[in-house]
Amino acid sequence: MVDTTITRWPDDAIADEYTLFQIVNYHLKPSRVQQFVQSVKRIHDAIVQEDYPLYYAFVSPVVGESGPSMTIVVPASSWSGFEDPDQPLDEMMVEFYGPEEAASIFAEFGDCYTAVDSRVLRLRPELSVFPEPGS
Repeated sequence: MVDTTITRWPDDAIADEYTLFQIVNYHLKPSRVQQFVQSVKRIHDAIVQEDYPLYYAFVSPVVGESGPSMTIVVPASSWSGFEDPDQPLDEMMVEFYGPEEAASIFAEFGDCYTAVDSRVLRLRPELSVFPEPGS
């Protein structure tokens, strides 16, 4: 299930250019799920207000995981699209919140999970089936 309150996805015109998707799965501590979401919301708020050049969707599984988890999906049109923008995220956060508050947000975020796994998926249109427009 996509959490639209912490998602920043490109409009359709740009989204059609994306063929690579980085999938990062955070295995959450059961007692820290709400803390994780709150930390992500604070990071998301800074990204949106600063118009930071990053698109993503946060997804929670409905079934199938061995414990609580949350996944971020980051699209890119090429491998270079996964490189950091000119200003890294942590620097933007320090400018937006100040050094102490930014450090606190990142510390709270880092305390929420036990493991992280990551992979990149590639869209292959020649092997894909797409819905008819309007369906």
